[in-house]
Amino acid sequence: MEFMQSVGFLLLIFVVLTPIIYSAYQNNRNSQLGSEAQVVADQLSSEINTAVAVGRGYRRIFTLPKSLGDSSDYAMAIYPSEQLVVVNWTEVNSASAAIVTGNVTAKALDAPRKGDNAIFNNGGIIEIS
Repeated sequence: MEFMQSVGFLLLIFVVLTPIIYSAYQNNRNSQLGSEAQVVADQLSSEINTAVAVGRGYRRIFTLPKSLGDSSDYAMAIYPSEQLVVVNWTEVNSASAAIVTGNVTAKALDAPRKGDNAIFNNGGIIEIS
């Protein structure tokens, strides 16, 4: 009888603690992915801002990671009118960084992309391909 009570009590503790531990794990994972997404947004913003600061003729190849952390997919967007770079890793989670110009254009449909990208300052217009 005492053995069954002990097993029942341990099972109750397990059932109560499992969702709490899983929730903490998910929060930690989202926080880590958020930090990594912020690094990508800051890197892209820095590349654009450097191209503006250096001026006409600036040209550089830079690489963005293929995934965040544990192979989590992400998407990037540049909003020139808001002077903002945004990295999304789920439908509701995003990280952003400011850029100093609205004169940014993507020369390819998928630019900027994961992997290698080229950035140019073409007479004050920043082009990413």
